[in-house]
Amino acid sequence: MSFSSKKKFANESYICVPKTLDLISYQNISILFLEWIDLKQCQQNLLGKGLALLHKSSSEWSKKKFGWEEEGFIGASAQARGWNSNWGEFFVNYRLRPQLLQAKEWGVRVDDFEDVLIYLSSYLNDHQPKISIVHGDLWSGNCGSTKNGLGSLYDPACYWADREVDISMTKLFGGFNREFYKGYEEIWPLDKFSKDRTDIYNLYHLLNHANIFGGSYKENSLKILKDLRSRM
Repeated sequence: MSFSSKKKFANESYICVPKTLDLISYQNISILFLEWIDLKQCQQNLLGKGLALLHKSSSEWSKKKFGWEEEGFIGASAQARGWNSNWGEFFVNYRLRPQLLQAKEWGVRVDDFEDVLIYLSSYLNDHQPKISIVHGDLWSGNCGSTKNGLGSLYDPACYWADREVDISMTKLFGGFNREFYKGYEEIWPLDKFSKDRTDIYNLYHLLNHANIFGGSYKENSLKILKDLRSRM
């Protein structure tokens, strides 16, 4: 579902989304077979334009709510299914809260940050983003360029969301250059306040990494939570 939905909205003049060939489940392992793509050094301007066109074309479709109809994964962690017409409530309750509940294992109490979650729910909904289909796990290892120079996206964690969640994640681990952002802005410029939401959206991924890998991701997650409280 994730690949087919993303491919439906991809402009093939700019971006290539590989076809899904098969999915095999064996015991506790799943193997996804995709169309083979010869990759080369990423042409990031086309990748940025292709992502913007994917976001823009999907936003013009008739979806009325944020979310996804099936349970998914973000890395090794479950990504909850569900729908909500209120973006702030969706992101808090279906993305941040499940990660914070898992973080209980390393000492985080959701109750300690309930005030932050209430604030974020209101703050994000005031933004009133359009509903776009997003990659959902857009770091540099999940994209590239084909031998023909087109951008390519793969290994997604798709859902209907604020497009800024993808742009925010590109800034979390690096690997995206000025040409990528220039290409994106040429097609669909971002809100001038989008940078104010970057840490909020990346908190989801930092918490997920903290829950899976531990280490400095724990400290980084807590720092953002405390910084967000100071903005209230």
